[in-house]
Amino acid sequence: MRKTFQYAVFIALGGSILFACKGKKENELTLADASVVWWMAPGSIAQQDSIYEKNGLNVTAFSLQTGLQSKNAVISGAADIGLTATTPLAMGAFNKENLIVLCSYMESNSLLSLLTSAQTNSSQFPEPERPVAIIRGTISELYFYNYLRTYYPNVRIDDAKQLSITQPADALNVMRGDNAKSVVIWEPFATILSEKMPNLKVCRAEDVYTHRMYIVTTPEVLDKKRVAVQKFLKSFEQACELLNTNPAKGKAILKAIFPQQESSMNMLWDKVNFSLQFDYDAMKELILKDAQTAFELGQTPKDKLGQLRQLKEEDLQHYFNYDFKPN
Repeated sequence: MRKTFQYAVFIALGGSILFACKGKKENELTLADASVVWWMAPGSIAQQDSIYEKNGLNVTAFSLQTGLQSKNAVISGAADIGLTATTPLAMGAFNKENLIVLCSYMESNSLLSLLTSAQTNSSQFPEPERPVAIIRGTISELYFYNYLRTYYPNVRIDDAKQLSITQPADALNVMRGDNAKSVVIWEPFATILSEKMPNLKVCRAEDVYTHRMYIVTTPEVLDKKRVAVQKFLKSFEQACELLNTNPAKGKAILKAIFPQQESSMNMLWDKVNFSLQFDYDAMKELILKDAQTAFELGQTPKDKLGQLRQLKEEDLQHYFNYDFKPN
């Protein structure tokens, strides 16, 4: 009788432990974080202000340099959640990548700019001096093409001699070394570079490119960890609310993380919208615009006949065709 009672207690205790472990696992997420710049703020705020913990969520984050790397980490299964921009989604759509776009959380028209040493042109948006430093195949090249197309429609992209660099930080070296006369760059590097080289003219063409950051996952993660994903979105939403309602606290947290980016933050803080958006039609429009630009640059995959492919709206359905709704 005593043995039976002990077995019963053991089974009950074991069941409780298994239940607790299962519950804990269901509230754990791995985040491929691309927070190397201040305007990726919500993730940093959620971590530093213990917002994840307050929502009963355990997030293990590892840092990556780009949104493309973050997106790829989700596709490979190395992360449950990723943060990425429009361009990687546009290019990934051609391959029908196994992704779900949950929402966007940041938007701005001011985070990219053209820096040029042109002094004689008094125009607000001068034609950039050649050669121009860009990061090929990325948002940098897309921005440059849209800039020329908007302000100098008769200038072909092939007419501009371009110097390829590998990352934004390289721009300082190529400009100092006189290898490039102009550079397309994004924050905080634009502000840092203009401060170090006062002869540069900063042109923020806000009608050229809308920069958005998205939260992505896979259908499998959404199916297995739906509650955790809901808590993650809730945490990001609360982080955005903190940034909007208590900007002094938000800035203080970010300045401690990114002290060298303070001038960039102070200049453009009010031009960045931190909020969760579920406007899927607007997302599709931005992704299609990016894909069209990549097509015109000759960067899209080819079809069976060897022709460059153009992305269509139906090619994006796999990103959005699900019944997940935020709380």
